[in-house]
Amino acid sequence: MLEQVFIMATVKSNSFLTFVYPITLESGNFDKIVEAADAVEVADGGFRIWKPDEFPHDELLPHVADYLNPQNDQPPTARLWEMTNDALASPKGLGNKADWRLVLGKDREVPFKFDCVNLFMFRVGVGFLAFRVKPESNDLSDWLDLLHYFRFTKRAHYLTARRKTGKDTYDSFFPPIAVPTSEEQKPADNNADGQTETVASQTPEKKGTLSQIIHGLLNSIGEEKKLPNNWWDEIFIHNQMLGYAAVLVEDFPADEDFNLLYRLRNFFPGGKEIYPSPFDLSPNHPSLLEYGNRQWFTFSFDGGSFLACDAPGNEFFNATLPGHLRDAYFHLYIIALHQRFAMISLSQEVAEKWETKIEANKVRAFEQIRGKFLAFTTRGYFFAEVAQSEHHQRYYRKWQEYFELRRVYNEVRKMFEWLELIHAKRIQDAATEQAKLFEQETKEAARREKEEKQRDSQLAEEDARREKEAKERDAAFQSRLSLFGLLITLGIGIPALVTGFFGMNITEPPENFTLNLMTAIVWFFGAVVTSVSAALLIYFYMNRRQESDENRPQENEDKTQK
Repeated sequence: MLEQVFIMATVKSNSFLTFVYPITLESGNFDKIVEAADAVEVADGGFRIWKPDEFPHDELLPHVADYLNPQNDQPPTARLWEMTNDALASPKGLGNKADWRLVLGKDREVPFKFDCVNLFMFRVGVGFLAFRVKPESNDLSDWLDLLHYFRFTKRAHYLTARRKTGKDTYDSFFPPIAVPTSEEQKPADNNADGQTETVASQTPEKKGTLSQIIHGLLNSIGEEKKLPNNWWDEIFIHNQMLGYAAVLVEDFPADEDFNLLYRLRNFFPGGKEIYPSPFDLSPNHPSLLEYGNRQWFTFSFDGGSFLACDAPGNEFFNATLPGHLRDAYFHLYIIALHQRFAMISLSQEVAEKWETKIEANKVRAFEQIRGKFLAFTTRGYFFAEVAQSEHHQRYYRKWQEYFELRRVYNEVRKMFEWLELIHAKRIQDAATEQAKLFEQETKEAARREKEEKQRDSQLAEEDARREKEAKERDAAFQSRLSLFGLLITLGIGIPALVTGFFGMNITEPPENFTLNLMTAIVWFFGAVVTSVSAALLIYFYMNRRQESDENRPQENEDKTQK
């Protein structure tokens, strides 16, 4: 029954599949990355890979359009590029004119073509590489298989291409821009389906993986401006992309609509048996947004899609609506994705920087992250109204609700509030500690000042005492000197007076008294020596006693200090 339904149904040519590869980048390198993307060329090709493009103006409100498309030479907050026609068509580029095939096994391959490649960069540190492809057939099974398997950039399946070199001759090739990286040389793992994941490299069979093309395109940007090899990193599931599909089918039975919706929103391949529950097939399922009669948008964390079953064949459904799905709706999806991954990236940065051992470096890192969070909040998140059209606005709000962006935003905001509280507490603790230290230093300074005043007072008293003692010593010296002079004078003057007295008053010396000149001289000088010696003894005795009296207070002071 399943095969019969798929055989009966056909996919219209205005359908398409888009696959989005999310990356993170260092926001500080944003300007260098933009400059590099504008200038990077295909090796040996002589033509550039990317040409600048703009987000849609007509479908977006002016403030959102200005945010995405900066005017008046303002620093861009977001940039969009499209792969040039030369890079897309040339075999030295992506070679989209060749016959590309997704090889799923010996007996199963899906031919497809690359329709468009876009590159998105947001200053907050998020980017997307998007591939729009179309199977070469209108077989619904091919579309479902390509939608499922193409999302996995490195698995048991691989990509190969061949280009026509003659009337009936072909040459297989794989784009030289697809440069294998060390990342792709890791041992194979088991994938989610239990299949062994093999790593395809550029071999003589000319086959490879989409991962090689992705790494080649992104690494070429880094090489242009010599950016670090790790200037970008994955932020989604390793080696997996997000899907975005617009599938318009004809001749599809109405009773199978919700089975096909269930398969699309879960990205199941065409041959997979499914057993949905009644809730999964409910028209009111939260992952559905009805657009029109038998037309729905689907929402999931793996991607989104639009399904139209037997849509009217007028101009709107054949051209206008597919154009809106390629441009306006897809860009609204990219805006919602950028918000989701920006908040995931910010929370990851907080978790990584939290392990920083040096407190100053941690504080500096959190200040930078907080700055990015505030910039994202003011410019990238508060887009309550983004689109002119009701359908566009409902679609955008549905993505925000499905991704639970408000809850995630509040969690990230609370994380920063908690960090700010911790930081404020640390500042308060540091201030308290500083106040205690200041108080201790003030008390210590007062104590030192008091001691210095006491020392100054003691020194002043000591100086006064010493000055007084010096004056007393000087007075004592003068007194001793006067006494010494007096004694010397007396010692010499008294004998002289006595001799003179006797010389004048002795008229009749005794009969037996004989005094010659020599004896008189001896007596005279003997009296002088005796008098001077007595004067010196008296002087030295008085001097020693005075010194003893002067030293006694100093000895008492020394004993007191000990």
